[in-house]
Amino acid sequence: MQQKHVDMVKLLSLIHNEVDKPNFEQDPWASCSLVTPRHVVRESWNEESLHSHCHTTGHTLFHFPSDDSIQGRALTMTEQLIVANQSRQRTQLQRTLKLAIGMRVLVTLNIKTELDLANGAKGTIVGIILHPDEEVTPSPTVVLRYTPICILVKLDRTRMSKLPGLDDRVIPIEPAKKSFTISYSAEIRDRDSHDVQLTKIQKTVQRRQFPITGAYAFTDYRSQGQTFKSVIVDLAKPPTGGDLSLFNIYVALSRSSGRNTIRLLREVDETMLYKSIDHQLTLEDERLHRLNEETMNWWTTHGSIPNH
Repeated sequence: MQQKHVDMVKLLSLIHNEVDKPNFEQDPWASCSLVTPRHVVRESWNEESLHSHCHTTGHTLFHFPSDDSIQGRALTMTEQLIVANQSRQRTQLQRTLKLAIGMRVLVTLNIKTELDLANGAKGTIVGIILHPDEEVTPSPTVVLRYTPICILVKLDRTRMSKLPGLDDRVIPIEPAKKSFTISYSAEIRDRDSHDVQLTKIQKTVQRRQFPITGAYAFTDYRSQGQTFKSVIVDLAKPPTGGDLSLFNIYVALSRSSGRNTIRLLREVDETMLYKSIDHQLTLEDERLHRLNEETMNWWTTHGSIPNH
């Protein structure tokens, strides 16, 4: 990368003295998104954005605990603690969701891909149909006892026909189910000898929860294929897993439609921008280029598309 390009990237940092700082109270920056390689940053940004939304609109903030079970029974206190420590990266369904009407959300599972209701689809919550046994007292924050019946989401785009009784592009999303395994050690006493042995135990937990998450911040992986009206990019190194690759950096910096609608959250380490391209990728590019030339030569000679 040429130095002039590096300097151009560095000038996008919000902490740079010469950066044109946008007005975050006006469009398009009032609804800007964040792209970051760090899950903890994404989660914090989503939560703060949701709290800001509820404070501004007066909508109730609902806490949705997941419905976890083992062979159809509720988890014991010990099992709940183990799940809290072990299940974070083992299922696409969150242990606790925080949602509100008017909140921007992202679908995290493929539900009906032929209707664009798929992993990565975005929309806005327009209704929450609570469980009939749920008793809710008006309050800024409500922790639900039961999993709601469904959440009504107005998708940004969908091929689904208008459903009776609902507005255009509004669809009901129901809870999904996913299973994961927990393991722990427990002391087991032998009935005959009364000796105590430490035994490893594994159990399968079934989680029932809504397959959605906040859509105010995204990891660089999740942001692939998306273009935002305005975006703030975080290029800080993850606390684990090593440095960012050129692929991470390219994906993050290419989510806007131009320099006027992208800013960097903090100063960028320019040494990351001078990394060499992976040798295997170079070989693959050369192979594809060679195949392209062979195809063009074949077309020039035969004047038709070859049969494969």
